[in-house]
Amino acid sequence: MKILSKKVALVAAIAAVASYGVYTNQAKETMSDVMLANVEALAEYEGGNPSDCEVYCAPDETCTCIIKYHYSSDNVEHRTCPDHRSRS
Repeated sequence: MKILSKKVALVAAIAAVASYGVYTNQAKETMSDVMLANVEALAEYEGGNPSDCEVYCAPDETCTCIIKYHYSSDNVEHRTCPDHRSRS
């Protein structure tokens, strides 16, 4: 009888450990507020920042500023900023 109760206790302990492992693997992982804010800030300007004209160019009604984005040696994207001139 003692051996049977030890076997039952061992099986129950193994089942408890396995259940806990399954529970922890299914727990939903969430981002902290700071991480989420960083991701949103980075994604906000994806594909070109509309304020790049204000950052890299000065307002001027007679000139046009062109910003070059270099992604690689072969791939260059240009952004035209009407009514802006290059900053000195």
